[in-house]
Amino acid sequence: MFDWVAAQVEGSLRRLKAPRLYAILLHQPQQLFGPRGHEVIKALQHAKAIGRAEKIGLSIYSADEFAPLFDEGGIDIVQAPLSLLDRRLVTSGWAGRLRLAGIELHVRSIFLQGLLLMPKAQMPEEIRRWGHIWDEWERWRKEKGLTPLAACLRYALSIPEIDKVIVGVDSVAQLQEIFAAAEGEAPGLPNWPDSVDIGLINPTLWCAL
Repeated sequence: MFDWVAAQVEGSLRRLKAPRLYAILLHQPQQLFGPRGHEVIKALQHAKAIGRAEKIGLSIYSADEFAPLFDEGGIDIVQAPLSLLDRRLVTSGWAGRLRLAGIELHVRSIFLQGLLLMPKAQMPEEIRRWGHIWDEWERWRKEKGLTPLAACLRYALSIPEIDKVIVGVDSVAQLQEIFAAAEGEAPGLPNWPDSVDIGLINPTLWCAL
């Protein structure tokens, strides 16, 4: 396992034509609890020690995945989903705990796999059971005068514990649109239900609906 991880790192460096990586993230944290978990973390730490990466970390779906590793140390970055609908990182207190521990917090899926940018009429069939949430989303945005893009970006950028917000782009024009939409204040939150259904905020569950 040690050699396999090292080979993956070197392969990434060759493809990127880069001398080093900013960070290496493990996308299946549960591997660290398996019989060869110690080899995985040792290989990641070695890559950092020899200068192949500046930092190492974990990509998770929920704080529950990271909680058992929090006291182990050695992790520099946690990447996790966060959106106006999925605020678990904030409400659970984990965003604050990571900041106090000096661990970078990078967030992804701020558009909830694109759903929050989509008109209610275009929602996939399996999502339509939550139409009342989209009614509130559209009402609130109209009241605040915000586009879906601006609302999502400004919310994520307003959270002080977040170090980086990760988004994907297809063109320079799209990137410019994102920069423009991000400018401005985040005017609170819609009047969501107290607890948003996990079936909606976790995309891995959508196929089971």
